[in-house]
Amino acid sequence: MSRFLVCFMKDVLGNNGREREVCQSSIEIDAADEGVATETAKRKFCALQSLRDWSLHADRIKTISAADFPSWTPGIDTQTVIAIGSNGSVGSRGLEIPALRKSAAK
Repeated sequence: MSRFLVCFMKDVLGNNGREREVCQSSIEIDAADEGVATETAKRKFCALQSLRDWSLHADRIKTISAADFPSWTPGIDTQTVIAIGSNGSVGSRGLEIPALRKSAAK
């Protein structure tokens, strides 16, 4: 199995009135191939966001293989979702993520 990072991307208007791309959330998935990783991430994203269709909160999906980034180290587990708001705020959707707690306390 290979590891993939599946990112749910959305175009939003920035403070300057220009469109920019933001990651709504990302999920690390272990899967046999990119297609399986993407479909698995879609289901997990919908479950975590209480959606029927992932495209209600994202415009597109980017799937990146860990093999493309040899220095990439996986997150806490393969199902961690980090939501990044359009204002740059970071949330863990109820998951305990110690690294975020440390940086938020500074």
